[in-house]
Amino acid sequence: MPPRQLPLFRQLKRRCSPRSSAPPSPASAPLSSRGYTLLELLLVLLIAGVLLSLAGGWGDLAERERRFQAVLELRRALNYARSQAVFLQDEVTLCALTEDRRCHRDWRGRDYAIFQDRNGNRRLDPGEALRINHWPASRGELRWRAAFARPHLSFTPAGAAAQNGSFWHCPPNASAAADNTAPATRIVINRAGRNYVDENNRRGCE
Repeated sequence: MPPRQLPLFRQLKRRCSPRSSAPPSPASAPLSSRGYTLLELLLVLLIAGVLLSLAGGWGDLAERERRFQAVLELRRALNYARSQAVFLQDEVTLCALTEDRRCHRDWRGRDYAIFQDRNGNRRLDPGEALRINHWPASRGELRWRAAFARPHLSFTPAGAAAQNGSFWHCPPNASAAADNTAPATRIVINRAGRNYVDENNRRGCE
């Protein structure tokens, strides 16, 4: 059966009717051709500001964690030296070492040793070492301060400290800071040989 043809009037009307020239609505336009609204730009700026503030907070948290780990290592060394003095029933010395193995107050970038100073020369001699480790410069500055500027800390066989004093720790970038207001971490060693962190210290890094 042949296909049905439209009446001639309808055919002419379909051919002559003008096509719609109205522009497409913004909602139907491609995404690549649409611009950003003011609200969208403000939202992007708000998100960027939040991310920047979080980045600064994470940086402070990481710095506090590095300082905590450095102080923790020092306190472990102090407790080990004290326990060895009691266990061996002998005087045990803890100090940073110079190149010729003499005791030094500044620990930064130096080896430090726990040893039995049998001849009392405040120097690590062969056969005296109990433990040797390294305090890298990246861990920050660490200094021992005691009476009469003694560069070493010694524990007696009873576990007492031969002299009381304090370790002062500062992060590696503290001395280069423009306004050095952050307090140093002070680790105190009392005459009983015990150590603790001075929470009330307000002395800044030098």
